Amino acid sequence: MYYHSTIKEYIEKYAGSDTDYWISGGGDLYIISRLKTLSDENWKYLKEDLINWNLNEIEILALVLSGYEYKKSDNILNKSCHLFIHIFISIDINSSFDMLDDIEFILQCDNLELEYFEKIIHRLEELKKHPSFDLFYSTNRIKEFEIKLNQKIISKLESE
Repeated sequence: MYYHSTIKEYIEKYAGSDTDYWISGGGDLYIISRLKTLSDENWKYLKEDLINWNLNEIEILALVLSGYEYKKSDNILNKSCHLFIHIFISIDINSSFDMLDDIEFILQCDNLELEYFEKIIHRLEELKKHPSFDLFYSTNRIKEFEIKLNQKIISKLESE
């Protein structure tokens, strides 16, 4: 059995738990401990298997990925960040809207391909048109994020 299956089973079992459980109540630690054991191949399988997950399970995984306090020694930060981005750009627009609370997590990601930057920017433009956007998110906060994201893009281009 692949560990990513165990992660899904765990999320299914405790899906009714409140957000605190997934941020600091033990659910996060269980999932992160499993993610730390995944091979590169299993990370790939996890990403591919998300099509078999329901939206609530995906949102819980995204919450855990962005809410965990990674240490510099954690070798999964980049993989977690890439998976978070994959979720952000591929799920429905309303769920992506909910993920804006944790959007700054994307800035921790290293070695992003330019196509990911383009997809993130495209998704942000879509989200700015969301009917609730102005009610929940300050324009300044999103602009600050976009400035930092653009700086990462420039750094990426300069390093190539």
